[in-house]
Amino acid sequence: MRKMKFAMLVALAAILCVGVFTGACRASTIHVESYPGLSGIGVTGYNGSAGEFQVGVNSVAIDAAAYCVDFSKTITVPGTYGNYTLEAASSQSTIYQVGAWILSQYAPGLGQTAWYSGVAGATTAIAQAAVQLAIWEVTQETSSSALYNLLTGTFQVTLDSSSGIATTLANNILLSAYNTLYSGSEKAYVVS
Repeated sequence: MRKMKFAMLVALAAILCVGVFTGACRASTIHVESYPGLSGIGVTGYNGSAGEFQVGVNSVAIDAAAYCVDFSKTITVPGTYGNYTLEAASSQSTIYQVGAWILSQYAPGLGQTAWYSGVAGATTAIAQAAVQLAIWEVTQETSSSALYNLLTGTFQVTLDSSSGIATTLANNILLSAYNTLYSGSEKAYVVS
């Protein structure tokens, strides 16, 4: 049994609700099955691992992945967490909608591998850490003048054991999110 100092936001897990269930989602049990995180990651306020949780919902065997949005909470891996209501990401604030979009487009656990497969030195573990870093950036950055970038602003990478590959991949994800979700807009998508 491994305890991690993480908590998953139901809004990010909620992307599962949209893809798996129809209609309103009822109270659900989330099973955290594993956490193949990349150790040696440091960001403002946290040093440890970053990666993708392998999860299941209720007793349904589905391919699912989840990412942390609050590293001040502790969960046990493996572990079971009950009575969550899964909601569509669209019912959440903008930052969690962007995080859900990143998860849906880049999570290796959901089969999204083409975006990093040609990058020298990139592995699945590094890509999972990159997705985690990008999600942390959109949920933790507090500077209203900073566009998302893990090297600037109030939330920054302080240690990257992958020789910077995870940070580079994460910044590529953030640029893609901005170009896709806010193309042509002068508005920074950081909510102060």
